[in-house]
Parts: sequence; C-alpha cells; structure tokens
Amino acid sequence: MENELLSSLWPVIFFNCILILTFIIFSIIKRYRPKDQNIPKFSHKTFIGSFLREYGYWSTYPFVYVFIKLKITPNTLTIVAPFIAIISAFFYYKGEFANAGWILLVSGILDFLDGRLARSTNQITKEGAYLDSNMDRYSDGIIFAGIALYFRNNLFMLIVTILSIIGTEITSYAKARGEINGINTKIGLMQRTERFVLLWIVSIFHPFIMIVLNRNGITTEYPIIIALILMAVLTNYTAIVRIIYVFKEIRKDASGNKNKKR
Repeated sequence: MENELLSSLWPVIFFNCILILTFIIFSIIKRYRPKDQNIPKFSHKTFIGSFLREYGYWSTYPFVYVFIKLKITPNTLTIVAPFIAIISAFFYYKGEFANAGWILLVSGILDFLDGRLARSTNQITKEGAYLDSNMDRYSDGIIFAGIALYFRNNLFMLIVTILSIIGTEITSYAKARGEINGINTKIGLMQRTERFVLLWIVSIFHPFIMIVLNRNGITTEYPIIIALILMAVLTNYTAIVRIIYVFKEIRKDASGNKNKKR
C-alpha cells in the first residue's frame, strides 16, 4: 500500500520540487527585476493574484525563448493546443485522471504561451486573437466532453458537467459581447485560468486521494466530483455577474446618449 501511495505521488513530488525551487528563486530576485508591463493589463479580481501571474510570466520565459529560436509562430501553438486537449479528454473518458491532468497542463501551457510569444515577437494581430478565442472554446468543450463521457452513467454528475460547460462558454461569451459594445469586463470568481488550475490540481492528486479514501472504505470519487460541482456553481455565477454588469453598462451608455441628443 505504501508503494502504491508513493507511485501515485512521485510525478507530483518531482514537479513540485521544481516548482518550489523556481518559486524561491523568483521570490528572491523579484524586487530586483522590472515588472512585466502586461501584468496589470491582464490582471483581474480572481483567485490568481498579481504575484503568481508575475511568477508565471517569469517561469515560462525559457519556453518562449526556445519557440523564438525555433521560429515557431503563435498561431502554431494556438492550433496545436486543442489537439493536445483531445488526448487529455480521452484520458478523462477512460478515468485516468492523473494522466489527463498532466496532458491538460501541456495544453494549458501552450495556450498561455501563444499570447506571450505573440507579444515577444511583435506578432499581435486581430486574426491571431480571433483564432485564439475560438481554439480556447474548442479546448474547453473537448475537455468537458471527455469528463461528461466518463460520467455518462451518472445522471447527476452528467448534469453537473453540462452546467460547467454552459457556465464556461457563457462566461467567455458575455465578455466577448461586452467588448463588442466597448465594455471590458474581467469580473467574476472563475475565469479560464482559475478553471484550469482547479481541474489540473484535482486531476493530478486524484489517484493519491482516492487511495487514501479507499483505505477508509470510501469508493466515491469525491475529488473530481467536488471540483466539478464547484466549477458548475462558480462559472455560472461568473457568467451571471458578467451578464448583469454588461447589461447595466449598455443601458447606462444608451441613457447617456439619449441625454446628449436632448
């Protein structure tokens, strides 16, 4: 049993050793390095604070450097990410959550790096942003589809997963529609980064937690179930908050234009 526990944790232990080491290094040098100018632009009031975002930008720079040297374009990363998400979704469908989580990490990193690469190489374009938004929706839908297929015989969890998909898509759609009307909204507790982090952490720790639960006679897959319920609630909460905010801003703008005409 102890060997089983260790084998379920060693990838997590290895990854966290690297993570902790780089985090300590970043914490030491942070005060001596200039702040990335993109941090305030992309920050919002969610679970991920500015310090962690700065760490994320700093720790992924070596990947950006390699992609630049290999002359890989941002659009290439954008297009590849959904295909990797398909592999992750397959493992979710098979119930191999740890494998799915690690592959999800690769897909998420590529999705994060396409924008970084575009800014670093002055390749920011409207068509690139448009392509990225569409590929993100595909990746989200593919991942949740894999999870939904796993829970196909569990009506409650199937409904929860579908609600997560709906909340995820409406959260993004409300933001996009707001931007069309000149309203930039970053409000809400669970945007794409938060969804990714929550699902990834639960997935990679799922085997370990289930071994511990099984030793106590609990076979229900509580880790992924709790995570999905949380996402179903918070994504839809975020979507509703955005809908109301954008609606009020549009109405306010319409009222202001009417007063100007008078």
